[in-house]
Amino acid sequence: MLSAINRIVTGYALALLAIVVAANIVASIYGLDNIGMVQAFGLDEARYVTKLKVSLEQSTLDPDMFFSYGNLYDTIGYYSISFFEKFGWIVNTPLVGFVLRLMSIIAGALASLALWRLSEHLGLPRVVALAVGLGLASMPDFVTFSRTMHPDTLQTLFVILGLGTSLVRPTFGFALLSAFWAGLAFSTKYVGAAVLPFSFLPLALTTLASHPFSLRILVQLFRQGLAMIAVFVAVFAITNPYAVRDFSTFVATFVWQMKYTSTGHGLIEPADPTLWLIPLKQQFGLGVIYLFSGWVLAWLLLFDRLRRIGWRAACLSAETRCAFVLALYILVASAHLAISVHDREARITYHVVPFVLLLSTATWLSVLQNLTKSFVRPAWTSAAFAILLLACVSAQVGFDLRVMAAASGKPEEDVVKLGNFIALRYPPQTKILADAYTYLPPVMTNVVYTNMQTHKQLSSEAPDLIVLTRGATGNYIWKRPHTSFKDKQFVRDLRYDATPEVEAYVNDLLSPGSGWSLVTENGSEVVLARNR
Repeated sequence: MLSAINRIVTGYALALLAIVVAANIVASIYGLDNIGMVQAFGLDEARYVTKLKVSLEQSTLDPDMFFSYGNLYDTIGYYSISFFEKFGWIVNTPLVGFVLRLMSIIAGALASLALWRLSEHLGLPRVVALAVGLGLASMPDFVTFSRTMHPDTLQTLFVILGLGTSLVRPTFGFALLSAFWAGLAFSTKYVGAAVLPFSFLPLALTTLASHPFSLRILVQLFRQGLAMIAVFVAVFAITNPYAVRDFSTFVATFVWQMKYTSTGHGLIEPADPTLWLIPLKQQFGLGVIYLFSGWVLAWLLLFDRLRRIGWRAACLSAETRCAFVLALYILVASAHLAISVHDREARITYHVVPFVLLLSTATWLSVLQNLTKSFVRPAWTSAAFAILLLACVSAQVGFDLRVMAAASGKPEEDVVKLGNFIALRYPPQTKILADAYTYLPPVMTNVVYTNMQTHKQLSSEAPDLIVLTRGATGNYIWKRPHTSFKDKQFVRDLRYDATPEVEAYVNDLLSPGSGWSLVTENGSEVVLARNR
């Protein structure tokens, strides 16, 4: 009976994963009609499409000094679309956009499957290991970025493979393979470098515990560590040759990217580390307590086992060694996020979350089995625990599907309707100064987009129409709910230094005698026309 239950639970878990992947594929087809529509819903996606189309036209992978991320995601997209192009496919925005989104979906699915297999390799029963993989696959932000043109899910896959490979078998060969995966993670997004030291740790702990302490062993480990670094660097150099060629620009961008994440998106965020609880609670709700308590409990159990059996036996025990490496990795990575990273977005935790899910689940399962072993077989405890976890995941998948449904409404969004309104009312050559996140149909050919409009830009461009959006101007000031822009009742975000300048600009546009009139507005956009 137990085996039948496990088969049913396994089938149900795989079906849930298939539903999430299939729904994401369907959702990814929306909003790719043209580059204007892509950028109206996501500036990063528009950048990826534009950049890749230029690369394909010029037959080059040169990132044009864009080193904010590694170039591996772009490279895979380039060769994937080149493959289709050889068979006569037309390289356009819908094709490029869908291929890039599909890459993210596949990477996200593979990351979840890799986490499942790693969990099983480290001793979790299959049904529980599947629940761990689904915990990642159903994480709301991870689901979103699994259908977004962005390298986050691909980096997550390589991070799991990198650390996981070193945990599965603590040998030099597997350590080199782990360094290879870590190099690919770094070639995708630079946080992948965090994996490399911990890829070396299982090998080092096993070696030190297996031999008497000596200079020869230290030299051996030193050489093995250098070999891992060499593999890591070689992988990055091969997959990011332009970063090597223009090394000074790469380093400058790398330093800027670190500073950017340490301060926040466009402003100086507070240093309070407890603010990380906000995005974590948005992703996991009360599950944050389950994850954090499981990690703390893991440390308590590790200290107890270390006290009882000694450090050598602990390092030679696969279960204890893996738990220690995971717990230490989570501690160091989380401390870095809490202290140094103030751009508090859930996707920045993707290199940590999979291992918290794994370690916390393994710890709680071990505790439950020890508490119930006198009257329930451990296999039954595992099955019941897996069913409980899958019940929570199922509720989350339902939420994810409702969020995905919003993608099907993109053609009817207000931003699209307003763009079509402008195209119907004004000639194609109308000069327009538009905020980022504005949608204008391809027929409107005389448009300048900007992230922040200024008096100087208004004077130099001399537009006939101005479009302000909630996503750009609204970062600084925006109208209060249920009011019109004409009322000048603004909500200001004074954390931005530019807020007073933006407010003065908007007030000048709305003042009598400014030469501008409000044409139309909705909750996210305002259109003004020059008086004639």
